Amino acid sequence: VKEYEYPYSNVTGMTELAPIKQAFEQIKRIIPNVQKGICYYPNLESEKTACERYASVLKPLGVEFTLETAETMQEFEDKFLTFTDAQFVFFSNNSIVKDWYAARAKAFMLEHASILTLTMDEWMTPFVMLGFTQVGREQGEYAAETALKILEGTPPKDIPIIANRQWNLFVNDALLTKAGINIPRDLHQKGKKVE
Repeated sequence: VKEYEYPYSNVTGMTELAPIKQAFEQIKRIIPNVQKGICYYPNLESEKTACERYASVLKPLGVEFTLETAETMQEFEDKFLTFTDAQFVFFSNNSIVKDWYAARAKAFMLEHASILTLTMDEWMTPFVMLGFTQVGREQGEYAAETALKILEGTPPKDIPIIANRQWNLFVNDALLTKAGINIPRDLHQKGKKVE
């Protein structure tokens, strides 16, 4: 959170940080010797920045995390087929992939499911095996509690800016089964099932 370096003393709040550390803890349970992953993202600066942040978190843990982009549906499919040496692929999102067609993407991912795929965005869970997503309610509750503290007289500068801490887990059984990937039982039980 320090990286934001707000110039004012009357600022507080909660930053939205994707649960990359929590996701990686689970990846290690599935692939104990994990060393190589890919962040697959649409060619947007904000998504590149997020993937670079994930890479900086994973590098000290011994994971090479490379970045790849796709701008069309065909490029998305063609590039995905080249990821043969990766142990996992993190899908950022599909926001600017031209001609994205959900049914085609879902069928493609099912046909080619072979390596662990993940996302941090709930709307991407039909196309990946696991989704680790933020809990919007946490941010709303924090905002309400913080507003009450301020109304009761606590100066905003005395309320630290914090990162979100809660996350949801989504499990796509069809893709996991097709790839022959087994996940820990507790993870499977905790996860919301993707249709």
